[in-house]
Amino acid sequence: MNGFLHILEHTIIDTVKIIPFLLVAYLIMEYIEHKTTNKTREAIKKSGKFGPLIGGILGAFPQCGFSVTATNLYAGRVITLRNSICSILIYIR
Repeated sequence: MNGFLHILEHTIIDTVKIIPFLLVAYLIMEYIEHKTTNKTREAIKKSGKFGPLIGGILGAFPQCGFSVTATNLYAGRVITLRNSICSILIYIR
């Protein structure tokens, strides 16, 4: 039981340390996304049939930023499920 409490204590401490960083990172990402929405939409429209290929290449980089951004673009109906979002999320896994 003592080991469980020790693990729980460190988990809570680490969580409290990381929450401010995640909040600031999320706010910065939302600000950037808000400011570049029109430019992003135009670039995606220009990509045409190469959209899934570009999405797959971006999905190859080992970080969650591209998948989060792609999910936000899908939620905003900028990209479709059957092409770009699938190639991004499948390639990451």
